[in-house]
Amino acid sequence: PIFNNGSYTKYNFSIGAKGCGLSALATVNNYYRDAYDLSITSTTPLTLNTYLKDNNGYSLKKEELGAVKFESIRNLSDSHIVFFRATTICTDAKKCPRIVTRNDLIGAINTDLSKNKPVIIRVPGHFMLAVGKCGDKYVVSDPGSNQTALYDPNGARKLTGIRQFKLANNP
Repeated sequence: PIFNNGSYTKYNFSIGAKGCGLSALATVNNYYRDAYDLSITSTTPLTLNTYLKDNNGYSLKKEELGAVKFESIRNLSDSHIVFFRATTICTDAKKCPRIVTRNDLIGAINTDLSKNKPVIIRVPGHFMLAVGKCGDKYVVSDPGSNQTALYDPNGARKLTGIRQFKLANNP
């Protein structure tokens, strides 16, 4: 991919190696910008990385050091786009406030896509952006391969979580 050589966060990783969440968030910004004719700046993973480094957009918590703070999109987009929910599969009632299954995540993705809202999906060690549906599979923009592909949430790379966004003035 074109942004492989940019230094990711303040650490010794390239965007190509560790920047899938960053790249997916840049695509979310540009999707909403173009789809809703928002007067916000288009961004690339490289420019978003710089913005996040300069604006406390990466987690400093030890267990998630360097992870993208998806809520940073609100300031980046001049409050037009809002990150409103991160949901992860949790089937142990003792460890989570509510049970969330893969089918719950699939239902949320389907709802958002039916409203033309892309969803960042999480698989083990990776993020992709779901932008459409084809049968039981999702059309995804995969920052790791720099291409659009079909993704099966029940396949080899099982869906484990989602990140959802919306326009600030639209439920």
